Amino acid sequence: MPGVVNIPAPPSSGTETVTPARDHDFAVISACHIVGDSAEERIKTLFIVDALKLRPFTLLDQLGFERFALAHMTVVDKLSIGQVAIHTTDLPQKKRKLEQGKDCPTCSPSTAPGLEQLLALSPYAATLLTRKFVELDTAMCELLNEDWTLQPQLQYACAQLLAGSIFFNTRKGDAVMNNVVEVYGRKKSVDAHRERFSAKKSVANKTSLPPATGTRYRDVWPLTLSDPDGERLVLGTHSFNALITSSIRLDCRDRVSVGGATSTFRLLDAQNSAATRIFLDVESVDAGLRMAGNRDVCFISARNKLDQLRQLRSKFNDGSTYRLCRASGFLTMRHTCNPYTVFTLADFDQAHSTDGQAAATLFQEVAKSVLAFGMEAALKRDAVTALRTSCLANGNVGKALDRVVACFPADHDTIPVIGNVALNSQLEQLAKVLSSYIATANSSVETFVQECFLDNA
Repeated sequence: MPGVVNIPAPPSSGTETVTPARDHDFAVISACHIVGDSAEERIKTLFIVDALKLRPFTLLDQLGFERFALAHMTVVDKLSIGQVAIHTTDLPQKKRKLEQGKDCPTCSPSTAPGLEQLLALSPYAATLLTRKFVELDTAMCELLNEDWTLQPQLQYACAQLLAGSIFFNTRKGDAVMNNVVEVYGRKKSVDAHRERFSAKKSVANKTSLPPATGTRYRDVWPLTLSDPDGERLVLGTHSFNALITSSIRLDCRDRVSVGGATSTFRLLDAQNSAATRIFLDVESVDAGLRMAGNRDVCFISARNKLDQLRQLRSKFNDGSTYRLCRASGFLTMRHTCNPYTVFTLADFDQAHSTDGQAAATLFQEVAKSVLAFGMEAALKRDAVTALRTSCLANGNVGKALDRVVACFPADHDTIPVIGNVALNSQLEQLAKVLSSYIATANSSVETFVQECFLDNA
């Protein structure tokens, strides 16, 4: 039925979600590196460990992160005396029988085997273990491929669904959490900033469209695309592609990726894309599903709305440029963790040149006008001339602002934003000038994101 979205049921709090727990059995399973094995193999291993009177304990490395290990209970007791870096598990040992079908909760089959071990051994384990995750399923894949034409609220819902998601390349063991995700409609009629598709000399350019065969998830495809600005980590469906603008490696300590390019996690071929499992944050799923059922939704969150604008540098005369469809994961909701854009650079707290501040303030004024008045948004001459006075006389920004002033007819104090080709031309030039300022500001974001993941360490 047109205009009706088939919304999947929200994930339950039972076995469908991956909720890592550090009880006796989980410690044993992690120490033996069998989290991803079958339930039968895990039961057998636990039975053997019990029979040998082995006991799990943790070793703390120099950074304070836990590593599970096993030893005979008498050895563990001796080691723990006077050794502050060795901790035993105090949870009671479970009595068990070696029978199929009589399984403990820790050993029961998980819908996402292997994620528990990844999270438990992560440098950010203490933080990650506070979250719940569910693996992408068929119903969710269908929602991610719903047409946005008659259900515009889905652009916000899909961004929220993917915020805080995990890409886990099982072929290499690499994993990232996608802290910030911005989505782009697939077709020209939906989004002026759609991913381009074309063919040169009968050869189609590479896009994020899912291949017909060989995918792990139907019509959902994670991959890396090369771009003049670097390698971009994206997820493609038939309705949109999602660009990851902030991510952090979970399997090791590495630099946080902030901005359009992601160099720390790459899916350069079909084999690695197909080997990548996708897990969604349960809280993000719940929020996204609520949005999908509400046709009046026009933003992700009521707070920090300018942060929900995508990192764009063109088409400032098109209304789709100002859609609030960039979402942050719940671990990185602070505004200090959001990558800067031309619309938010004016709020960067550290000093930069007055020229850069003037240009950034202009973009913020334009964005606020569009968000407040929509198609009737206008730019005031007085606002531009005031910014011009703070710039260097012969600087690039000052000259660009002079050209913006020239866009105003002599007898007009305001000019429209939407549909104004002349104004857009000058704004696009200013956006290029701000690229270096944004790169500098984003380096501070890396630090704040890292701190979020170390808060519970």
